[in-house]
Amino acid sequence: MSGENEWLTLSQEDGKVYAEVTANISTNKERTAKIGVKNVKTGMEGKIDFRQGMKGYGIILNKSTWNIPAYSTNISSQYSETEMKKYFPRLYDNVWWDTGLKENDIYVEFNKGITTDGGADGKPYVLVFDLGENLREYNSFGIVPRLQWTAPAPKTVQIEVSDDLNEGWITVVTKNDGNGFTEAELKGATGSYNNHGEGIIHWFELGNCKNAIFV
Repeated sequence: MSGENEWLTLSQEDGKVYAEVTANISTNKERTAKIGVKNVKTGMEGKIDFRQGMKGYGIILNKSTWNIPAYSTNISSQYSETEMKKYFPRLYDNVWWDTGLKENDIYVEFNKGITTDGGADGKPYVLVFDLGENLREYNSFGIVPRLQWTAPAPKTVQIEVSDDLNEGWITVVTKNDGNGFTEAELKGATGSYNNHGEGIIHWFELGNCKNAIFV
């Protein structure tokens, strides 16, 4: 086996590989490792990507497992496979620290100045996340603002869930003005919207929702 490091210890017993980890106390980044397992009889070696979330921060949505199958037309102008500033699947594909782009470019923006049609009552920005078939139970949904400049983060949010993309949607977080990020959250201990690399997250409790596929 290979892939051990200062936070990951590997062991093997009865043909199974076990991983023991220390807590990831970062507030803004997952930890990843590539584990190698070699068959001593055949000489064949396989590689496994190992991902550890931040303690208390849940699991970051990653497009190798999940995807966005639907979104409102008022953000379609912000989707481009080639122009990275308009590639909103970056919301959940974990490229934030690997793009090589300038820090100020690593974000996705939806507002009236960008889309000209949205954000107000009756014209919400809507993203549908498909969490896949191999689902683990969950009870909350967290949103991270653009940490370099937190001011535009969503102040009002509604969350619905369903097992069918086209019907059966149930509201688990009701739209109430100001139920999203507060000014105090977005300014943090510094009293400023600027440069919160320490990480900020707003959690929405989803009630009895445990394993709906679509959010």
